[in-house]
Amino acid sequence: HIFAIGSNDEAARLSGINLPVVRTMAYTLGSTFAAIAGVLYAARVNSGNPTAGGGYEGNAVVATVLGGTSMAGGHGSISAAVIGAILMTLLQNGFNLMNVNTNYQMILTGVILIISVIVDRIRREKAMS
Repeated sequence: HIFAIGSNDEAARLSGINLPVVRTMAYTLGSTFAAIAGVLYAARVNSGNPTAGGGYEGNAVVATVLGGTSMAGGHGSISAAVIGAILMTLLQNGFNLMNVNTNYQMILTGVILIISVIVDRIRREKAMS
């Protein structure tokens, strides 16, 4: 239902989807999981800092793209996004174990994103022909 609402509000409404309920549930679940992540992070570092999660947005985008969600639009899946998050976590842990400088980690993450987008574009072009 979320894909339907995101694609076309009016078509989703006409197909019988209760837009306010689905939107409320989506925001509630997203907020709940964000709160759980915040509590787990604060427990891990033994303190609370409102800017502690800054910079993770890029990793979330890379994880989603690694999971197969196209940057050009279209559909993704939760399981693919989870697989992408696991891959991104493995990459980050590998960078840390190899003592890669944080600046180089960000560069490598950007390169991975660019490669993922190029691979997705090539895959889309092959599917079109």
